[in-house]
Amino acid sequence: TPATSTGEAIIGSNEEISLQPGIVLDGTILVGENEDGVPATTNGCEGRTIVNTERIDPDPLGIRGGAYAVLLNNAMVSNNNASVPHITANNWVVPNNETSVVSAGVYYLTSIESRGTIVIDSIGGTIEVFLSGPMRLWPGSMVVSSGDSRNFRIYSDSTADIDIQPSGDFAGLIYAPYSAMVKIRPGNNFYG
Repeated sequence: TPATSTGEAIIGSNEEISLQPGIVLDGTILVGENEDGVPATTNGCEGRTIVNTERIDPDPLGIRGGAYAVLLNNAMVSNNNASVPHITANNWVVPNNETSVVSAGVYYLTSIESRGTIVIDSIGGTIEVFLSGPMRLWPGSMVVSSGDSRNFRIYSDSTADIDIQPSGDFAGLIYAPYSAMVKIRPGNNFYG
């Protein structure tokens, strides 16, 4: 457990939670219920702090039809995309061996794909990314933060996968209640 451990991490699902060997979770697993009242299945969660609960609201922030849907629509019109050279036509693509730096602001993206390094410069404030498509961090890619990881937030209204592949790191928040699958593969460090 790192010295900066807070024990505040929470993951949960109404369908399935699967942790592969070597995953460290600094917090709690919420086991919700599907629409028929059947608890989510758990795999590899033995020895973890598990809390059984009723059905988890799949979209408490309202990324569809709620408060965050309004923020997403605003981000489509007014954003800081032009400040990041690797963002073109609302797609953020970071090639192998390249580094992309993003600073405080609001961004609207239809996809994120990185084989390189994304540096989150959140010392100047919050970075909010509204995502309407897939996100893939290829093996060895990194998302590192020069500020508080709580200041980097990705909000997705998409059904597309979010896939953080092996040997990468991620520091921040991912809110993706409609994503078909959020995969954080073995060999990653995920902080946020």
